[in-house]
Amino acid sequence: MLQREADWHGLARHLTVAPFAVIVIFLFLATVSQPAQSQTYSVIYDFTGKGSDGATPYGGPILDRSGNLYGTTYLGGKYGSGSVYKLSRSGSSWAYSSLYSFKGVTDAAGPAFGSLAAGADSGLFGTTEGGREFGTAFEICACPGREIIVHRFGVGTDGAQPIGGVVSDTAGNLFGTTSLGGAYGNGTVFEEKRSGDSWTESVI
Repeated sequence: MLQREADWHGLARHLTVAPFAVIVIFLFLATVSQPAQSQTYSVIYDFTGKGSDGATPYGGPILDRSGNLYGTTYLGGKYGSGSVYKLSRSGSSWAYSSLYSFKGVTDAAGPAFGSLAAGADSGLFGTTEGGREFGTAFEICACPGREIIVHRFGVGTDGAQPIGGVVSDTAGNLFGTTSLGGAYGNGTVFEEKRSGDSWTESVI
């Protein structure tokens, strides 16, 4: 009698495990049998660092609704301190245009690892690692060649070297981080609050 009960229990366990194993095997085969997606890699622009062309594009570009790319280079540009550029589709190729060249100590220098943020007014916002003090938050207006310094870092405890770029909210305010400075010397999280044409920076 005990042997018969053991046999029934063994059969029940087998019937429970077997369907589960079949399902697992089926799902595994379904995933490995999917055809691999073909991918194509192509270079759409080579930076030269000559003239107003940029060099060392650390931060990735952003894409607008028309398919144009906007980005920064850490070096290069007309003064060697970095640049903001635009890449536009032109048939099967891309056309490069320099939107702004940073001037260095008197202006700003070295837009580093953060990507740009697009504003509602078609402005492009970002940060630089260096400049007259210890980095800036900037806006490049839609018309090439015009820059607005939103904030200069390194005064008081507002932070220094904002290398990570900024993000924008629906009201047009900017948020970002600094890698150094602040109350304890270890960096800050900051907000740039817009009021008309002026900006107010605060450490949050």
